[in-house]
Amino acid sequence: IQAKKRGSTWEAFTHYGRESSGLDALEWLKKATDLGAGEAFVTSIDKDGSLQGPDITLAEAASDSVEIPVIISGGIGSINEIFTIANNTKVSGIALGLALHKSQLKIQEIKSALSSKGIKVRV
Repeated sequence: IQAKKRGSTWEAFTHYGRESSGLDALEWLKKATDLGAGEAFVTSIDKDGSLQGPDITLAEAASDSVEIPVIISGGIGSINEIFTIANNTKVSGIALGLALHKSQLKIQEIKSALSSKGIKVRV
């Protein structure tokens, strides 16, 4: 689900975040679960590609609204931001993209740092 902040809620978008669906992203997440989705990948359009930190509020709301695993992405640019998501939300996974290409983050460093804090890591 590609989610864009609209006031106090998030709207689901399509076409790489360019087309408005008119649907509340969290309601769509619940509906997708009801339709049989086994996990959800939720991206903050507002944060995606920014490396300026994730939308923690979206991560919390998405992971709290359903019983399926939720993977969050968008804006994550440091190991500390990964710790923040892991320690303050119920997300099941965190996806990194630009952070691995445009920052100094290295996969092995991330894995070591997270493992040292007892956070499960899979690559």
